[in-house]
Amino acid sequence: AEGFIFISGFVMGQAYRTKRDRAGLTAAMTEALRRARTLYVATVVLTLIFSCLYLYTDIAYTIWAGDEYVYLLQVLLSNEVLRRRVLFGSDFYVVESAELEERRRAVRVRAVLGEELFQALAQDNPKEFLGEA
Repeated sequence: AEGFIFISGFVMGQAYRTKRDRAGLTAAMTEALRRARTLYVATVVLTLIFSCLYLYTDIAYTIWAGDEYVYLLQVLLSNEVLRRRVLFGSDFYVVESAELEERRRAVRVRAVLGEELFQALAQDNPKEFLGEA
């Protein structure tokens, strides 16, 4: 395990060296930490979902609120098990003041994921979750 950690750190250093040389150490560290955060979130979500097959997650307003995450979501949803456990919009009424923001995000997610996948997340999966399918 120590060898893997060493090689990972070395490769990361090489990958961000150019960024450091061009934009400075702070910019390179910020980008590296943003990447680490994305990988951490993906790891936590995958671990939770795969460790509990009855776990559902809603992506409308919570963890996927940032626009950059919609593409990561698209990759995660390529897995059939995950795709069936993701809901969209079930927390809409929890955040009453965010109605316009919610619509903007829904349109963006729908455009990136495509109509068929969005329908599964917004209609089919909630029906299955509620036992109506």
